[in-house]
Amino acid sequence: MAIVVSTTWTTIIQKPVTKLQDDNVLADESIFLSFASDEELAKFRIAQDRMIVIRPKTLPPDAGCQAGGGTAILRLDPVITVSVWNRVWTDQAGEDAQWMHNSSLGIAALQTSVMSSLEQYMPTDSAGDYLLIQPMRLMPGGWSFPVKRVGEWGVSTSEWFFPFWHS
Repeated sequence: MAIVVSTTWTTIIQKPVTKLQDDNVLADESIFLSFASDEELAKFRIAQDRMIVIRPKTLPPDAGCQAGGGTAILRLDPVITVSVWNRVWTDQAGEDAQWMHNSSLGIAALQTSVMSSLEQYMPTDSAGDYLLIQPMRLMPGGWSFPVKRVGEWGVSTSEWFFPFWHS
């Protein structure tokens, strides 16, 4: 049985990106970490029609350090945002329904794929030990609606919780 081990923020923040890539939710180059705002990101020339952007939102400590055996580790309870982006022009009919609900190109289908991949995800290290204190989970607020438009994009954002011991 795997145990929970301590890790670093730089190690753990990459895990949801890797999980989405491994599950083939989108092409690898369409899933990435960013610290840019939505407005800044929309200015870049992005070739894809759909993308997933993961950002850190908060990185709060929980109840101080745990100490013992000559070491001290800090529990962190970060929240990340996962935004699904879909170009509005994929709706050839000029109706919101197409880019929202189309089974292959719609933003709702992409949201479902992200949830299927990340909900209850428990990343491990190379030894098979767990890196989280509990599995990732979608925060109670769920996905943002209505989907906001940022330039030529429709964007829906969700918040995810994944606590870990920081070493």
